[in-house]
Amino acid sequence: MRNADDPTVAYLALYLHTLDVEYDKLRFQYGKLEVRHKGIKALLTKTQQELQLLRTKKILRQVKREEESSSNPQCPSHIDEVQVAYE
Repeated sequence: MRNADDPTVAYLALYLHTLDVEYDKLRFQYGKLEVRHKGIKALLTKTQQELQLLRTKKILRQVKREEESSSNPQCPSHIDEVQVAYE
């Protein structure tokens, strides 16, 4: 049996309490980081979707311009044809 004046038990109890407090702090920090990670991941996904939408719109505008220029006689590619028609 240990002597009632043995400081080992008190030291171990204090050490265990310190570890418990430290664990709670780390768990709280981990929770904040996890929420931040989820927010960043959601923002990344939204940004990627918006970028894809912008790329699609850009391609559609290019196709529309090409279609308009191929049917527009004032377009530089049709100037020779227009000049020949006036001669």
